[in-house]
Parts: sequence; structure tokens; C-alpha cells
Amino acid sequence: MTAMTIVLPHRRNEKNDQALRIALEMIYSNTVNDFILISDAATDQPLYERVNRMVDQATTDTVVYMCSDIFPAPGWDVLTVNALFYADE
Repeated sequence: MTAMTIVLPHRRNEKNDQALRIALEMIYSNTVNDFILISDAATDQPLYERVNRMVDQATTDTVVYMCSDIFPAPGWDVLTVNALFYADE
């Protein structure tokens, strides 16, 4: 079962592109649970419309919003997923 969808809007420029590469590496290396990644890249489009569009595309009940300058630590998702899925046990 896929635990969550991660939405990751990206604004293209040289520094942001470098940060995105690190963020993607950290997401794939440090996320324990299965996830779907929805991302887009723009140079000059309104952020909130893009985020809403990505959230609408999500096929999981849980959506996590990230940015290209968020670098998740190992196992960042474990407590959140456990709280969401196993709270009644």
C-alpha cells in the first residue's frame, strides 16, 4: 500500500535546480514508506494554483507538501505515517 503522495513544486533557476537535486536525493534515500512523487517545474507561474493542481492529482489519502529546499532526514516519514494509519490500534 502506498502511504502518501509527496507534492513538490519547483521554481526553475540555477540555485533552485541545485537544491532540487539534493532534495530529491534525500527524499528517495530517507523515506521509509512507499510514496508517489508529483512534481512540476515553472519559471514564473503562481505557486498556489500549481500546488492545488498537484494535490488534485494525488491518489492517496495523505498528501505531504515539500519544497526544493526541504531536505528530509532519515526516517522522517515514519512517525507521521504510524500516527495516521495506526492511531486506533
